[in-house]
Amino acid sequence: SRGLGDVYKRQALLQYKNSDKVEYLSRAKSLALTEFGPQNIIYNDGGKFRVSRMMLTGEVTPNKFFYNPKTGVIYKNQENASHHTDIITGESLDGVSKMIPGYCIQLQDMVAQESEKITCQEEERSRKFYQLKTYFSSDDTRAISMCELKTNNGTHLANIRYIPSCRLTYILESKNDDNANGFAFDTKTGDWISAERMAIHMQKQQQHPEEPNSIKYVKLFTETTANAIYIQPLDTLALSDKGAVRTFLYAFKQAIEDVFQIEGSEIGADVMGDEKVPNLLIYENAEGSLGALERLVLEPASYHAVVKRAYEICYGRTTPLSEEERAKLIPADYTNLLNYYNQPYHQLIDIRKIYNTLSIMMNADIEVRNAGQLQSYDKQYEELEATRDHNSSTEYEFLKYLYEHKLRLPDKAQPMFPEKYYVQPDFIYGDRIVVFCDGTPHDLPEVQEDDRKKREVLEDAGYVVIVWYYKTPLAEFVSAHSDIFTPIS
Repeated sequence: SRGLGDVYKRQALLQYKNSDKVEYLSRAKSLALTEFGPQNIIYNDGGKFRVSRMMLTGEVTPNKFFYNPKTGVIYKNQENASHHTDIITGESLDGVSKMIPGYCIQLQDMVAQESEKITCQEEERSRKFYQLKTYFSSDDTRAISMCELKTNNGTHLANIRYIPSCRLTYILESKNDDNANGFAFDTKTGDWISAERMAIHMQKQQQHPEEPNSIKYVKLFTETTANAIYIQPLDTLALSDKGAVRTFLYAFKQAIEDVFQIEGSEIGADVMGDEKVPNLLIYENAEGSLGALERLVLEPASYHAVVKRAYEICYGRTTPLSEEERAKLIPADYTNLLNYYNQPYHQLIDIRKIYNTLSIMMNADIEVRNAGQLQSYDKQYEELEATRDHNSSTEYEFLKYLYEHKLRLPDKAQPMFPEKYYVQPDFIYGDRIVVFCDGTPHDLPEVQEDDRKKREVLEDAGYVVIVWYYKTPLAEFVSAHSDIFTPIS
């Protein structure tokens, strides 16, 4: 396709030397940020191309970002941090957040020109020139689900949150502290300015300070949307240093890929927040939803399968190691965690550091909280029990059965409904699934006919209506609606 760019990708236009020939390379936006980065080298069909210019589609607009350094949550072009709360900790970002310094501009399509004088040493210098940082946020915190890890005695260990349509922000910086970690860029022409050209430009500016300066040091950013999970806090999981954190990150990522049969390139992962108190973000790196990360959080069986696989990847089996066997372990090799993609961290990866972590997670009890559920399972049950109709024994039996069998509880009891429906469901899941618990009064034919009419009105309005009749065994009723009454542990 000759059309440059789309919502998922960015392109580089390759211009051949001494020829009118051009080619287009297309990459996902997050990959394009580094592969098509300023002054970077692109190899294509035996040729070497240096990225020289960004294709401007209008006036260059600077963006400002502030973020929470403890979690990695970020907001763009917001003047007042006090208007926002962190989606992970719930705290106000006022006084906590930091600004990302400098002039941030959005990644556009690039132009790369063929060069014959680029050596492998120059390419290596270009790669080391970059530092890529990842941040995230969500526009709908009510959609976030969570599973809570607990010890056998109920002590909290950690949380794994599922964030659907998570907004990922990637910011590319240089490692040149003298220039506010930015890249020299001509805001009028879109040219990336080399160090030699920049030196000449600075001399001219000193000689003619009255002339407008269109060259600025900029950082590049791009944004994508993907389903993600966020794991925190890690200190309770015996992850004591950045080597252990990195090792666990790659073990967990690889286990997800194996369990759900996903290509490695389709899952991204990064360490978030403060190095002293790090957290993990793992996200789907494909254009469509894979559905794997949601299952990991909402299905305890999927969680256990992933943790078990991570342990197996590291230690070659799923049973505990003896002290003697642990003493013989080596940090890592290509039979377990080392691979081409995590080469920069090979010196940090050490499976010996996460043995206790994976053992804890394999033995942890799991409690699932569905989207919008902020309180614990026990607290939710207490609240439902307090607000249900206390004249109804069927409501009592229904709630008790779900609670004792650790099945998903309703979101509300006796929910308020518009008067036009002339009906009061007993429970509701989300905003569309309503549950009626019919006791002995509903044996009367006239009551049954009234029920039928009112519930038909709800169904016509788009509600999902399910009814438990007291003569039907609860186990049979719950089994018939297993997609709703899902296990929470």
